[in-house]
Amino acid sequence: MKRWQVIVGCVLAAVAIVVVTWTLWRREPVYQGKTLNRWLIEANSGSWPRQSVVPADEAIRQIGTNGFTIVANLLRSHDSVLKSKLLALYHKQSFIRLHIPTQHDRHGCALAACWALGSEAKALVPEVAKALSHMDPYFRPAFENWLQSLGSDADAAVPALIKITAIPQKMKKSVGLTF
Repeated sequence: MKRWQVIVGCVLAAVAIVVVTWTLWRREPVYQGKTLNRWLIEANSGSWPRQSVVPADEAIRQIGTNGFTIVANLLRSHDSVLKSKLLALYHKQSFIRLHIPTQHDRHGCALAACWALGSEAKALVPEVAKALSHMDPYFRPAFENWLQSLGSDADAAVPALIKITAIPQKMKKSVGLTF
């Protein structure tokens, strides 16, 4: 076999692997022709709980538990130090304008999903509890309100809530608190 045939064969095999992996990996729930991610981006606006039903919330409810894997991945999202520094540099320039999704965006989408799903999303409570420690403090109150709306179904998140609301030992000593 000639060398060029081996190279072409390897390239074709690599392309086939990429195509198969891409099609299997990118399976995402769809409702009315839009993927869950598109609905989540639409739902990531406004406040929670909503005063009225919006189409994105209804779409998320229709997708239901089929979207839990995606929502859990959004909750696990954490921007690296390098990405944060690169984004800071990017925002200083004005020549190129793109929207680069950040953990802030992803956590907002996850929050929208949790509120849209309501108590149906109680299986996500452990993921929310883990995410609270690295989450932007901006989102914590909204997630805490969602957890509170679940009542005893959110008991798994109590240790994480205590941990993030506890006063650090250093601060206790510096201000003279003892408990």
